[in-house]
Amino acid sequence: MVKGNNPAGRLLNILEELKDWYDNNRQSVTYGNHGVIWIDVLELEVKDGNQVTNEEIIEAVSCVYELMKDTKRMFKVFCSREDYEHYFTHFDKIETLVRPRDLNDDDFPTALANIDEHVLHTLKTISMLLSDYDEESLNKIELDEIKNSVEELFSEIHKSAINPDLRICLLESLEAIREIISKYKIYGAKDLKDNFQKIVGGIATNYESLESSPSLKSKLYDFLGKVAKPLNLINEILKLTSQL
Repeated sequence: MVKGNNPAGRLLNILEELKDWYDNNRQSVTYGNHGVIWIDVLELEVKDGNQVTNEEIIEAVSCVYELMKDTKRMFKVFCSREDYEHYFTHFDKIETLVRPRDLNDDDFPTALANIDEHVLHTLKTISMLLSDYDEESLNKIELDEIKNSVEELFSEIHKSAINPDLRICLLESLEAIREIISKYKIYGAKDLKDNFQKIVGGIATNYESLESSPSLKSKLYDFLGKVAKPLNLINEILKLTSQL
């Protein structure tokens, strides 16, 4: 059974990796501290050479909790009531595992052990039932390229003299993209696409202010082209450039 690239599929991947990690590394986990598991499984990045803080770990786990709720909401909307009631019998176990908790909570190993094959099979089935709503999938190379482009563009926009409204729009969208990429295993491509489209909209509304910054304009268009391809948004760019 192939997993879909949708909220249920992403949640399934995370749960499977949690179980595999714990089975292979349980001896190295400090008693009562499961933060190291989340850091590895969610691939949380160290910022500015510092360790990932407990607050950052809990915030990331909160995002997984929201992913679980998104899965339930999406399935309830797009599938039959009979399917909904049948397949959601195991979600209490998932909620117990991914609810935000103190990292010294000793209940985590028990909650993880309760994620058995029945729970995983349920998520696989839900993921397949939602396969018509699959999102684009980006590989690590594509994500790294977008991340590097975001960093370069962020610096360029920050020191530019473009319209303040456009600057704020672009910087906020780029910061959101940066955050989404850092938690791509949770968010997937949908939020990335939404913020990309905000950038396109901001440029379309304020494109005249870019005429005074040809270098920034060129870098913006390079960025849009680089991101549009893996997200299947080439038509968005063609439409934008035809208007300018």
